[in-house]
Amino acid sequence: MKASILVICLVAGFGQLYSQSNFGIAYYQVPAGWQIVQQSPSIILEEKGKEGTTCRIILSASEPLAIDQEGSYIAYRQKRSSGELSFNNPGTIIRKENPYCISYATHTTEVKNKKTFKSSFYSFTNGSQSFFVQFLAEDANCDAGFSYFLKYLEVEERVAEKPDSGTSKVKSKLSGKPRGRPRKNPA
Repeated sequence: MKASILVICLVAGFGQLYSQSNFGIAYYQVPAGWQIVQQSPSIILEEKGKEGTTCRIILSASEPLAIDQEGSYIAYRQKRSSGELSFNNPGTIIRKENPYCISYATHTTEVKNKKTFKSSFYSFTNGSQSFFVQFLAEDANCDAGFSYFLKYLEVEERVAEKPDSGTSKVKSKLSGKPRGRPRKNPA
């Protein structure tokens, strides 16, 4: 009996530790040692204990558009990038995809107020909606947290429309909108 209770408590604790949060079509986990410092209009995560040092992940709200071409990615990167950094050279643009998602990414180094920042900007689309993730860091020690964030980031599968009969998926209990299954991102 005691062993059963112990197992149940461990499983419940493990589930809480690795639970995913949902923001639009993005499903994410907050890396250990990081905290959410802003929840609207974008989610901003910062590493705890990094006073005076930029170590930030910015997750934008989902938008009803598909970023599936390099030109639209560049335009939206400039429009949606956080801060007052200039992006004259977006760097090499990397496109990855799987059957559920298309992602674009660039990795550059930016300078602001004589500080050098590593800047990574990602877009993710399921074909009908897109969101963006930006990583800003002036400390290489932040990379592990961002790698964890990307590893567990999932994108909601696009809900296919059926002609004349509405959607093919069950409606979400929370918003009444059709919801797809979260899928691994290709990044």
